[in-house]
Amino acid sequence: GDIAYKYITSSGYAYFKPGFGPSPSIGDSLTTAEAKHRLEHLSIPLAIKYTVVNKKISITPGAGIEANFITKANLEVDIEDPFNKEIVVVRKLNGTKSFYWSFVADAEIKYKVNQKLSINLRPVYRTAISPITKNNVVETFPNSFGIGAGVTIKL
Repeated sequence: GDIAYKYITSSGYAYFKPGFGPSPSIGDSLTTAEAKHRLEHLSIPLAIKYTVVNKKISITPGAGIEANFITKANLEVDIEDPFNKEIVVVRKLNGTKSFYWSFVADAEIKYKVNQKLSINLRPVYRTAISPITKNNVVETFPNSFGIGAGVTIKL
């Protein structure tokens, strides 16, 4: 018997009631100006790697799977009607799984400057092989690409 607005995102959905105006009726809607949804997860990789070494350069490509545990899924959305504006914060999204699988591929490239110093570059690609959503109108398979860089100093 309690009526609320449903906000659907690609990573889940949430029900909320704004603090302004009367309680919503069935079929009511609101305008949203901006929304941010944030997912945090812990990943445990299992990968196969192989190293190719030259005098100054070594390349270590790898591929495998990751077990991903979603530890946090929240939403912040700006809602408004013709007279009011409000930011609603939802601490837990519905329809988000707590676990999903992903494929990962990377390659670590090391350039040996001298015996004690090397420069590292590591591109990484990840793509989900199982959805992060359940009981949602959208099935979501996140993917990402990143590049790490660093310096190794041997003491």
